[in-house]
Amino acid sequence: MASTVMSIGLQGLKGERVRVEADIRIDKEQCVIIGLPDASIKESKERILSCLHLLDFDLTMKKITIHLSPADIRKSGTGFDGAMLLAAIQELTDQPLPLDDSICVITSLSLHGELVPFHGLLPAIQQALTLGFKRIYLPPVDVSFLDFAQDVELIPLPTVEALLEHLRGQST
Repeated sequence: MASTVMSIGLQGLKGERVRVEADIRIDKEQCVIIGLPDASIKESKERILSCLHLLDFDLTMKKITIHLSPADIRKSGTGFDGAMLLAAIQELTDQPLPLDDSICVITSLSLHGELVPFHGLLPAIQQALTLGFKRIYLPPVDVSFLDFAQDVELIPLPTVEALLEHLRGQST
């Protein structure tokens, strides 16, 4: 069964829930992204593979297929990187991460495992709030201007390692 992580796609300024699914199978080491991704999302596969290698995952003979759903809506931007990485990690490990449909991951990645802001981050955060997500994982940005958001955890973190530690219940 494919692992799932939620994120946000923007169509103009309107947000749409995007379900990010990953599946791993035996094949040559590769990462494929499907579901109408634009060029910037297709480039995400290199950032994802780099982060997985940094985290010491054995990718020998593993093909990672990532699906962005709904499949019939074009997706753009690098804000899906974190969700795609977490979906892949869930498939590669025996320890499931506590991710459900109320949790949203909105961040780009560096090749060195840093969570980095991207163009469109603030509208994506605002739309995630509008769509009712209860916990939102972000790159390290100042979210103090969003103090009106009640009953929502906005969690800015610096690295993939910090994100995984937080999800596993460790202090960051």
